[in-house]
Amino acid sequence: MQTCGSLCLVVALASLRFATAGQQAHRGFNQALRIHAAPTKDAQSPKTKADSAHKSQEAKADEASFWTPPPPAKAVFKMPHYRHADSLSAATDGFLDFFIVGYWGSIVLIILVAEVVMHLMPGMHLCTSTPRHPESEESPEEPKERNKTIRRTVSFLGGDHPSASEVLGEPKEKILAPNIFSLSLVASRGFAKDSQGRVLSPKLVFTAAVLMGLIQLLTLFLVVYDIDPAANPYTVKPGAPWKTSPLTVNCMKVVMTFFLGMYVVSEAADAYDNFILGVAIKGKELLIHWSCVLFIPIYHYLITLTVILAGVSVVLSCQDVPNILYNSMAILFITRVDELFWGFFERAFDIEADWKAEINESGVAEVKLIKKFIIMFPMLWGFCLLGRAWYRDQMPAFVVRVLAGTHQ
Repeated sequence: MQTCGSLCLVVALASLRFATAGQQAHRGFNQALRIHAAPTKDAQSPKTKADSAHKSQEAKADEASFWTPPPPAKAVFKMPHYRHADSLSAATDGFLDFFIVGYWGSIVLIILVAEVVMHLMPGMHLCTSTPRHPESEESPEEPKERNKTIRRTVSFLGGDHPSASEVLGEPKEKILAPNIFSLSLVASRGFAKDSQGRVLSPKLVFTAAVLMGLIQLLTLFLVVYDIDPAANPYTVKPGAPWKTSPLTVNCMKVVMTFFLGMYVVSEAADAYDNFILGVAIKGKELLIHWSCVLFIPIYHYLITLTVILAGVSVVLSCQDVPNILYNSMAILFITRVDELFWGFFERAFDIEADWKAEINESGVAEVKLIKKFIIMFPMLWGFCLLGRAWYRDQMPAFVVRVLAGTHQ
């Protein structure tokens, strides 16, 4: 009897415990299906806050372990101040200096010495002429007899009093350079025609020449304006990393300035011939106003001087020999734009022009000297720009910047 009662008690306790466990499991399942809101920062335990702080410190340490380059510094360019090379430059506000006085003074002195020599030696013979003798019809196989006759140079300082005809000289046939500037002179005389034989409008050619010159000037201005005004005109440290001596670079600057000067001498001579021819045809019939005929050669000459300014500035800004050569060739290409325009119009519109003209060549020594000086002036000015830039240690392009109003 007692054994049965104990067994019933054990079974009852086991049933009660099983029921209690099943109820707790059911409550846990329902709680797991519910969505609970995340606790706020303030409600987090101190241990959770410490773990978060530790993780953030580790993240910062990991970021610091990787090197990141610093952001590039913003380049701030300041225009160099205009420096006076000597006391004369300071007194004349930079227009003159001792180099300018010495350079052009030496050239004037050479001219005066030549004039004095001609005055002290009036019998000096500088030119000869060979008269032509026609062949004899009876004996065509006989050699030609050429007797050179020497004539004395006519000079005002030599005591001569040449007449107006001698000053103007004898007309000589000459072939004008085929370019757009010379075409303006030819068209003004009615010697330029299209494919149908109609006379080309001189006003149209004049306008084309002016526009082409403006394009040249704009191109040269853009080149000079974007040159670094703070560059060293006299190279001290070559741009090539393997070179230590700047001698070859500076020698190349002198050589290319000489080549640039030689190249533009022909342009200056063409402008001079067109001007002299324009003066000579004043009284003849023109299809355009005479002032337009004279404006074009003067305009051409000014463009030639601008080419020298741009070319020397480009040469001085370069710090290695290859760049000096390549950039100089680019400037020389701009010089020949007038021939390029003429070739385009000739092929595109079938223009025919008569380039033959008669130009008076004076035999007076002073007139010849003036002509040579006008033709050689662009080369002389190029060396003047080079020497003055080295003397002042400032780029010629800096003057353009000052004129543009960017100097502070």
